[in-house]
Amino acid sequence: MLTHPGGSLGSDRPDVRLGHDVPVSRALRLAGLAVLVTLGPLVPTASAQISRREDIAATHVYLVVLHRQWLETRDKLAADEAAVKTLAPAIRPTCGALLAGAPDTASVRQLRNEVYSATALLSEQPERPATIRFAQRVRHLRWSRRKLTYHADGSAEEELANAELTAPDICADARTLASNGFQHAAPSTTRFLRAVEAANSKVTIENVPPETTPELQKKILRLLRPYEQRNERGLIPPPPWSSEQRAAENAELIYGQAREAILALGLTEIGNSILN
Repeated sequence: MLTHPGGSLGSDRPDVRLGHDVPVSRALRLAGLAVLVTLGPLVPTASAQISRREDIAATHVYLVVLHRQWLETRDKLAADEAAVKTLAPAIRPTCGALLAGAPDTASVRQLRNEVYSATALLSEQPERPATIRFAQRVRHLRWSRRKLTYHADGSAEEELANAELTAPDICADARTLASNGFQHAAPSTTRFLRAVEAANSKVTIENVPPETTPELQKKILRLLRPYEQRNERGLIPPPPWSSEQRAAENAELIYGQAREAILALGLTEIGNSILN
């Protein structure tokens, strides 16, 4: 229904005639209709008001669940660090130096990438239950702005997919690689790397490399801002929980521990293969 800001036009007015025998009341109605058709309604439609209420409600749910995740994980940094430091000590007594002298083949580089991804997966294990709860709760939220829905839902799907990854058996895969003269990566290595790539390819941020994960959360929070209520600002986790600094420190820890694991296997060069 089209609404004019001045209310109903001409409802009690006599039909004063204009040229061409057109009543004034009808002429005013037609003029108002022309303006509305050209510019759109001058007040929000009922559907727009409903959409905004739904956007505000979805935003509230997202921020509340995000806050709960922060409360559950903010004290787990020490546990993350401890978990990520378990790979190299596990490799040394089981398959230490197994790949000593291995040539720098594509298959060896695949194993290095497998070690890096497995190390990153270990770092996420202490927070895994909270991550799953968060992702399951927000994955089906919808907003009238499609870009916001795309990023929020895609981020949740990535969180769940990463939480479902199974850590590979690095020593078993290293033995397979050594047994064929370092020419072919173990099938389980290939499967794991493909699963990692699929888990982290569910949402794309324009002009942002995939390793800068905090940018995705920053983008979501920026898109949520028009629907935030004043009393909800306190729900947003403070730095360093959601900052680039924490992400950089975590990446440095993962890289360092992956390097330790690769050296434990007997590979003396880490090169750039981990980042490729």
